[in-house]
Parts: sequence; C-alpha cells; structure tokens
Amino acid sequence: MNDVPEVSKVIWPAYKPTLQEKHGKSGETGARGEDNALKLLIDKKHFPEFKLVVKHEDAMHQLMGVDFTCFGNDGGHFIDAKSGSSSLYWTKELGWYVTFRNDWFINPHKKTEYFMHLGPKGDIFAIYHVGSLGFWRKSNLDKFQEGKYGPILLKKYWEEATIYSNLK
Repeated sequence: MNDVPEVSKVIWPAYKPTLQEKHGKSGETGARGEDNALKLLIDKKHFPEFKLVVKHEDAMHQLMGVDFTCFGNDGGHFIDAKSGSSSLYWTKELGWYVTFRNDWFINPHKKTEYFMHLGPKGDIFAIYHVGSLGFWRKSNLDKFQEGKYGPILLKKYWEEATIYSNLK
C-alpha cells in the first residue's frame, strides 16, 4: 500500500514517505531489507501458505510496525522486517544470531505479529511469532546475552517450533 501524504500528515505529522528520508543511511539498509523480505515472502519454497503479500509504505502501517500483511488460509498476519543492526547476523566468535530490542515486546502501539530478521545479503532469514518468542524468552532468559544493539539469541539456542529459518 502506498503513502497518501494528506492522510499521513494527519496520522503522523512527522512521517517521512521513505525509509531513506526518515533514517538516512540506515534507512537505505532498511529499504533494501524490506525489498529482500518481499522476495522471500512470495517465494513458495519458503512460504507456500501465503496467497497474497502486501507491502506497506503508508504512515498507518509503519506507525503500527507493520511492513507486510501476508494472507493465507488462516487469515492475515502482520510482519515487521528487520535488517541492519537488528538483522540475522554472523560473527566468527558467536556464529549466527538475531538481535532484539526490548521494546518490541511491550510497545502497545505495535501490531506486529511476526518479526523477520534478514541476513546481510538478504537471502537468508529467521522469522518468529512475537507472542510465542516472548513467552519462550521468559523461561529462557539465560540463553540471551547482551549484544551491541540489544539482547541477542544465538542460533544454537533456537527451537524450530519457535524460530523458522532457511539458514542451515
């Protein structure tokens, strides 16, 4: 869904229509990440259940933390794509991991159901249901460690039932 400037100014007076305008260089990374997420979400190899994927570039959905709405047999689902500092990342010392922001689980304005973290090239991903991971996180705090941008979870601690990924 595209931005309608007159509506956006009412909903979010400081709204910028592109991620680049809103966040500069990191916005460019986010925009590339969303483009890559779209390619992955429409790929039947990864998400055969999605019949329609809508990319949102309007103020209302961005304010709610929704980059995509994906429709399948069980209705629609809101997805927020993460790239850059909150992406799926790899280091020699840690291996693969995802970074979280603590406010993702408590911000009442966000309607995100799923977070999708993208790898540096945009070809790999990790996706999870916010509520399910938040519930799992409460009883597994020892598996999280502090990272540069927030808590991180190493791949070796992922449970397939909680985090789905095309990373092998």
